[in-house]
Amino acid sequence: MNRAILSHLDPQKVLHPKDISGIAAVRKHKNIEKFLNATIVKFDEVVSNVVYTGHGFEINSESAPYIYNQFVEDCHILGTEDVPILSAMWRYGVSSDSIGGKRTRIILTSGAIDLLEKEELDFLFGYEIGHIICGHKPYQTMLEMLYHPIINDIDHFNLASLVKMPLLQWFRDSHYSADRMGLLCCQDINVALRTMMKIAGYPKKYYNNININSFIQQAENFEKENGEKLTKMIEKFSIQACSMPWLVVRAKELLDWYNSGEYQRIIDNA
Repeated sequence: MNRAILSHLDPQKVLHPKDISGIAAVRKHKNIEKFLNATIVKFDEVVSNVVYTGHGFEINSESAPYIYNQFVEDCHILGTEDVPILSAMWRYGVSSDSIGGKRTRIILTSGAIDLLEKEELDFLFGYEIGHIICGHKPYQTMLEMLYHPIINDIDHFNLASLVKMPLLQWFRDSHYSADRMGLLCCQDINVALRTMMKIAGYPKKYYNNININSFIQQAENFEKENGEKLTKMIEKFSIQACSMPWLVVRAKELLDWYNSGEYQRIIDNA
């Protein structure tokens, strides 16, 4: 499939409304992003460079050109020529991560490379590239590094109220925007949903019989059966744990955006 090249993609037009409102509330704190980039993000970048260079496998044009060339193409599809460093770590599950800073880095598990088809890997690459170009990383890094110390010592850390609310809720909402970027990268809603099914735990031995409609139905049933309880449950979990939204919730959010026509409008205007 020939994919549209989104060379003039405006991340603001992709962001989920909850992502926009959540980060706006955080940015009311003057110079917070500048502070994070100069401290926590910089420290995380240095540590990660040592860890992933010394313990992981760096993917480049010489070590694994077939993967690296795909990654560079996906960066191009999303309109960014600033290609992050790409690394792999051993873990036989479908997972990924990204590091912000001056030297951005994306990390894949070996399982993601082995278990995903090429188009599905496009979605995962786009998802992580999306976090970076949407400006999520300074705040995500802060939460991932400092969540437990802050919560355990809220009387003595002046960022405690900022972290507890609304940043923890925003952390979850930011993944909805990254999913949209993943879809804009792979440009096939079925590929995006199939990737989510594999991340959710679909058994490898049945990969040839994946039923996407069953996953969509599961997501719709989940929302219908829980109703308003779902929102309250998500808010509660966002405070108790710094984690991603549930896969079925992410799938429903992405499908709703796709069906709204916003995705197609972006592709048509490329």
